[in-house]
Amino acid sequence: MESGTTIRNGSVEGFRDLSSSVLGYGIHFTSTRARVDHVTVFNNGYGIYVDNGDLVVTDSTVSGCEDNGIYSAGGMLTVSNSNISGSPGGYGGITVGGFGLVTGNMIAGNAIGITVLYGSTGATVTNNAILGNGIGIISHNTTGIGSNTFAGVGSNWVGAPAISMKNNVCGGTVC
Repeated sequence: MESGTTIRNGSVEGFRDLSSSVLGYGIHFTSTRARVDHVTVFNNGYGIYVDNGDLVVTDSTVSGCEDNGIYSAGGMLTVSNSNISGSPGGYGGITVGGFGLVTGNMIAGNAIGITVLYGSTGATVTNNAILGNGIGIISHNTTGIGSNTFAGVGSNWVGAPAISMKNNVCGGTVC
């Protein structure tokens, strides 16, 4: 990432309004290159939202968001070594609208663990623990997934065929 906005070593809490249809954003980027590193984002309407820019989220926690944990409407989304949990609405934990790389995360207790939207260019999903979500992954576009652990999930995978689905563990057995 060459330039842009970086948010590091902090926390963002409480940007939501349950009394109206307006959901607050914990962090909202518009058409930029952005990085969120070692940040805790919790108890918001949306945790982290980017309109059409590139976003890198590393070593962060996004939890208790009413609608979506991390939502990328377009651009390149990279989420690594993070904990994404407790987003019961919308598309749930992580939503990919452009292209996504989702690796090394704990994704738990969301309506949907990962959503790859129509119109996206796909995603690569590797080495994640995808636990206790209503649905593990919904993909409307090309997605390669491998070496993930699925457990306590309503459905592991829904949607377009995966490019590769190797070395995943589903409920204690290889899937």
